[in-house]
Amino acid sequence: MKKRIFSLLLVVAFLMTAFTFSAVAATSNFTPITGREMQEKLGLGINISNTLEAGWVGGNTETMETSWGEAAIQKSHFEAIAAQGFDSVRIPVTWEYHIAGQDFAKGAISSARMNRVQEAVDWALEAGLFVIINTHHEREFPNSLYRLIEGGQYETAGEAWINNVWGQIAERFKNYDERLIFEPMNEPHLQNKNMWIWDSWTGWPNNPINENLWQGTNHLNQHALSVIRASGGNNDRRVIITTVPGGNPVALRHYVHPTHNGDPDIYSMVGIYFYHGDEHAWSRIVTTNATIPVIVRETSPCGPDTQSPVVNAHNPAGSAIDWTKHWYGLFAAEGIPNLWWNPHSGTTAAKVWPRFFDRGTNTWVNQDLMQAYFNAYGRTVKQATRPPVTTNNFPFELAKDGERAEGGFYYWGNVPPDILSSAGKMVVEYTGPLAESFTFTRFTAHWAQWLPGDSRITTEQGRLTFDIRNIEGIQLGFGPWDNDFTITRVFLDTWSGATVTGSGSFSTADALTILRAALGIQTLTASERTRFGFGSNQTVTTADALLVLKQATGL
Repeated sequence: MKKRIFSLLLVVAFLMTAFTFSAVAATSNFTPITGREMQEKLGLGINISNTLEAGWVGGNTETMETSWGEAAIQKSHFEAIAAQGFDSVRIPVTWEYHIAGQDFAKGAISSARMNRVQEAVDWALEAGLFVIINTHHEREFPNSLYRLIEGGQYETAGEAWINNVWGQIAERFKNYDERLIFEPMNEPHLQNKNMWIWDSWTGWPNNPINENLWQGTNHLNQHALSVIRASGGNNDRRVIITTVPGGNPVALRHYVHPTHNGDPDIYSMVGIYFYHGDEHAWSRIVTTNATIPVIVRETSPCGPDTQSPVVNAHNPAGSAIDWTKHWYGLFAAEGIPNLWWNPHSGTTAAKVWPRFFDRGTNTWVNQDLMQAYFNAYGRTVKQATRPPVTTNNFPFELAKDGERAEGGFYYWGNVPPDILSSAGKMVVEYTGPLAESFTFTRFTAHWAQWLPGDSRITTEQGRLTFDIRNIEGIQLGFGPWDNDFTITRVFLDTWSGATVTGSGSFSTADALTILRAALGIQTLTASERTRFGFGSNQTVTTADALLVLKQATGL
């Protein structure tokens, strides 16, 4: 009996160790990074917007994450963001709906909420990203944080709010490594005056900021930092992002940097937003960044669409791409990181703030704008994808003349699976003499080379046709090493007949399965569609069955 009990205890101990392994892996080492050093680490970032900060009074907390129309956060989102070349993510979080009884001074944060935030943080860290979590809105209830600031109650009630809420957050994450960053406040404002931070709009940009607001913001910046620093674990040197009224860079003129142990805290930064762009704001940013590290937590050209941002006396740039090249070029020169605000597509927000990442479909959009954003920092988009199109819409264009990547290679990124599985050939149109070789890469293979005369290539003057029916994915384009050879167009098309492109060996039973699906006798499962290489909406034909039968029998 004792042996059985001991064995049971060993099993329980093993399960507990396995359960906590991912968190321990993220917290096993901590290397202190100053706020100034963190600027370089955060680099190019993006917000996981309109998700964990979503919701209004009376909302259902169980469905709140998707209540603003954005997809629920998934691990694949962070993997895609890291693969694209981003360095950091910011996860805006609103906590007030998830605090027991809306007792912000004493109420416990629900375990469901805390666990969900931790899950998202763990996914981001596992993807190799730096991650910021914050308190984002906190304004809908009478005693919530930003209502306290605007009412001048920050000395008592505001401190109690931070003691309770950030006390719990700091405790949960205190052993996480330096890649996790805390942002105690987002954009403190004057909601009860129907304006963000000003007593009056008269005299822009030197009009007075409400004194109660900027004093309250400075006070709570200091208090939040002190609470987090005293919480133990790695929090004594974790990077903390403070803020200014409304997050407005003009309000930096009233900013007072918090201290720790009597000296300016070197493990903190001041966070702002940057949407409209103007010289007054820029002057404040540069002046502040000379002595205090600045981070732009939210940014994008703000306008009705990607070609027409807000244009006024403070923002003369006429297009989003021009705006992006100009302003982010300046930020890059100053070493200031930016995190793109990425709204969901279900509202007009995506037209006002152009997004990069469609999390609902895991695809990248507004790619010319994203390329300008990366180029401003001397970087290149890694895995741009074109928006998905229906599988019967062929030919599907991959690249035109001028769309070159480093080394002279054509680059079209990860072709959507439905498109690739519906295509059978890749066509290259060119001018000039035939190049000697072509190089490309696939998702699951190393570099491979196709030479003229290869049975997979059909050559004719001005046109090359590659048989791609047995490859799993095209990741990087190919390019000739001959400068006289000029590619004018690259596209996918279909062969007459079968379009099956699945990998691996097929059997006669597989051929029968596809034939039955083509005749409407049965429906292919999702796993079968994946194995045979069919897109989710692709029509299965008898020619597909014949192709599989030929492969199965070696004909």
